[in-house]
Amino acid sequence: MLRTLDSDDRRTVLHLQHEQLEHPADLRPERQCEHHHPKLEILLLGGIYQRADDLQLRRKVSVQPKDCRSKMYLLVNAVEFLNRKRVTMSNDIVAVIDGTNNKLIKFFELANGKPLNFNIDHVLDILEINLNQTEQTTERKIAFIDANRDLYLSPVHKKDVAKISTICDSFIWHDQFDILASISDNKLITYYYPNVVYIDKDLVELCMQSKEAPEIGRMSQMLTFTSSQVSVRRKDGGLITLGVSPYPRILFDFCDKNRWEKAIKLCRFVKEPILWACMAAVSMKARELSTAEIAFAAI
Repeated sequence: MLRTLDSDDRRTVLHLQHEQLEHPADLRPERQCEHHHPKLEILLLGGIYQRADDLQLRRKVSVQPKDCRSKMYLLVNAVEFLNRKRVTMSNDIVAVIDGTNNKLIKFFELANGKPLNFNIDHVLDILEINLNQTEQTTERKIAFIDANRDLYLSPVHKKDVAKISTICDSFIWHDQFDILASISDNKLITYYYPNVVYIDKDLVELCMQSKEAPEIGRMSQMLTFTSSQVSVRRKDGGLITLGVSPYPRILFDFCDKNRWEKAIKLCRFVKEPILWACMAAVSMKARELSTAEIAFAAI
């Protein structure tokens, strides 16, 4: 959520966390966020800051709107709509749902605050957005839920929106790898390589895993996705931790380091079709045709 806590500092800071906001954020100057994560991004009304390792805030963007209620730099006309579902950021991009048009997503460069020459204009109102957190900026993607509770995926810098799920209550990206998890119809659905939808649609079903989770219930919210564990808050406030396969994460680490032989050995050791499918998609993307041939033969 966008959490604000009392502080002697007179600046207003919005802390982006993976919790649900029940009420609009208090933007009074005497309130500031408290941060605990060793590396996090902080969105500041009037600027964007990043916390350094020595717990100091380092200025990244200078934005001083004349009227924060109607001329905010992020083009959100009502600051009470700033919450974790309408604002998302990665290490290079900030994305927001426009305050005057809920069908429009706008993007801004984190380094200088300039708007990108790219927007997403959807046919329905957009309820929630989230950028992936991979360090590879060329693989930057955004996922969003619309008014029909359908889950969509699109690369940043290129409009190519693809619907990947329906009846989606909540979703979250892995905090390191390009893996997407969602809650849909009391099921935990994990898309281990969402980019496959742009590579080979025949592999889409093979690169995802669906697991029944009736204990989740309706309208649950996903809080964190770290390592191979997903933290979920139920509608009644209870916390649940769900597990996903750790092997795709290890596989992607090998692929990112071009250790293709190690990746093949891992697939042969685990002997899971989903791992071979991810291997095939990733190798096709990297144009490692010999590796792709081995992966497709094993599927």
